[in-house]
Amino acid sequence: MNTAPGSRSQPGATVTQCFYTLPSAADSLNLVVLRKTADAKADERPAAAWDELFHVQRPVKMDRHGKEKLPPTPLKIEGIGDEAFWTGGQFGGTLHVRKGEDTFQLSVGGPGDEAAKLDKLKLLAAKIAGRL
Repeated sequence: MNTAPGSRSQPGATVTQCFYTLPSAADSLNLVVLRKTADAKADERPAAAWDELFHVQRPVKMDRHGKEKLPPTPLKIEGIGDEAFWTGGQFGGTLHVRKGEDTFQLSVGGPGDEAAKLDKLKLLAAKIAGRL
């Protein structure tokens, strides 16, 4: 397993990322952690971006044929952090977790059983949430 860590600052948050490369690309994992800084303004907090992502009604968009274009609906996941959502599909997905003012995302790629990927990520996410 190889790792590629990195970090940066943005207004209101420290962003830490690590990509874990495994022999099979489908098993590789990306972790991004956003932690609130002490000087964060209310609208800069990771939890504020979370609310915008998961709790704001978006206007309906139309496709080129005039039909409603439905955005993907995140699946609410119980029992991890304060709140969690899965956004996934046939070729990978992301488990988004909020705990207090901090958030993190675990992403996996490649084809495979979506339910199996989510089950593995839930176990890992519970451990990460316990450390925030």
